[in-house]
Amino acid sequence: MSTPPVTPTAPASGVQAPSGGWRPWLHSLIAAGIGGAVTSLGAILVSPASFSFTVSGMEHLGVVALAGAIIPVLALLKQSPLPPTQA
Repeated sequence: MSTPPVTPTAPASGVQAPSGGWRPWLHSLIAAGIGGAVTSLGAILVSPASFSFTVSGMEHLGVVALAGAIIPVLALLKQSPLPPTQA
């Protein structure tokens, strides 16, 4: 009995570039931004006094969320700067 061939998978670290045109590329870009922003929202748990639901706290939270979103977006753009063109 033979086993089916093993297909290579994406590396555990880094962002895998999408293939298939503009739509998957754009979805990956948006998902990277949302994922980074949501992850950084954990700052509320770390310092609830600084990141409260006041105007000042929301401004701080917005800056942290934006900074958290920029890193994965830039990592995706490094891996896949533009989607491949269809010939």
